[in-house]
Amino acid sequence: MNSTSSVASGLQPLQRQAMAVKVLTKQEPITEIAKEEQVSRKFVYQQQAIAQIALNQAFEKKEPEQEVLYYLPITHSWIFQFILALILICHCSYRGVVELLRDLFDYSLSIGTIHNRVKKATAKARKINHDRDLSSIDVALLDELFQSNRPVLTGVDADSTYCFLLEAVSHRDEDTWGYYLLELEQQGLNPDYTIADGGKGIRAGQKAAWGDKPCHGDVWHIFDQCEALCRNLAKKAQGAITPREKLEQKIKVAKLQGKGNQLSAKLTQARKKMKKSLSTNVYWQKWNQLYQQLSEKFLPVKEAVESAMKSTPRASSLVENLNSCLRNYFFLRKHLNSDYLDLLRFFLNHRTFRSSRVRERVGKSPTELMTGKKHPHWLSLLGFDLFQRA
Repeated sequence: MNSTSSVASGLQPLQRQAMAVKVLTKQEPITEIAKEEQVSRKFVYQQQAIAQIALNQAFEKKEPEQEVLYYLPITHSWIFQFILALILICHCSYRGVVELLRDLFDYSLSIGTIHNRVKKATAKARKINHDRDLSSIDVALLDELFQSNRPVLTGVDADSTYCFLLEAVSHRDEDTWGYYLLELEQQGLNPDYTIADGGKGIRAGQKAAWGDKPCHGDVWHIFDQCEALCRNLAKKAQGAITPREKLEQKIKVAKLQGKGNQLSAKLTQARKKMKKSLSTNVYWQKWNQLYQQLSEKFLPVKEAVESAMKSTPRASSLVENLNSCLRNYFFLRKHLNSDYLDLLRFFLNHRTFRSSRVRERVGKSPTELMTGKKHPHWLSLLGFDLFQRA
């Protein structure tokens, strides 16, 4: 190693910066600067190039889309929690996860690795599900849905929307329902009553497990059928109104021509048909009968009944809503297993509501609503550290 190279290697960053500034400002010839600093001219040119690049970058106009917002430290732990978020939040398939990591992160991962990591998270989720105390559930909503002709048993707390049952089974008979209800009883599930549709297996299984505990009939299906009936009647009424309106327009034109009498009979018939389609007095007849019986007590009684109806669960709408949410996950899978359903139930019970028709639910999870206690983020419960920008 010659003397000039040893001196150059010993220069500190600030000394190199000062040398580059001298060259860029052309205060002295490069040969003189090299002699003063006891370095080669080649080394001086190298510092000049480094300084010029830094100067160009400082004054370079950056497009807003290309501006770096923040840096994300990608670790194995972050990759694995990102995989869970893709599967549970974005409803992504395993192959979709592989493709996304390959195309956007230049990271290769096999489907087998994803499966193993999901299985590891499932073990923690299952333990949290099993340790949850269900004694605070007063009204339980029970239902069934099917995936590839295989029944899936579901159960939801009417107040908090907490899903306490999500099991793919071979049968939906008395023995199957009774077995899972008895298992849930060990976690403290003892509702005042349940709500279910007319499924014989649900009711027989509940009677076998819980004896004479009431199982109220579900009114959601009745409402759904009545809404369809109302739509049909509305269409029928509209079909009667439209011909009447057209005839009225024709009569106006005919009267100007002195021929109004020719359409008056048709218009009369159209008006009768419309009146028949729109009018019903049954509701108001019942109203008047009750009013005559109760007199001044009628309005207070009516308000009390309406208040009781609003605060009393009468339909399994929440469990039907859960079933519709589950469809968005099930369509990716031909077959369901208990591991996947345990993880899915854990996720649905611990994610927070971004919006809800019930204001008290916004920003809270079903678990928090049921227990009255806050809990960490669902990824933190599975042992991951959440990323936060500095």
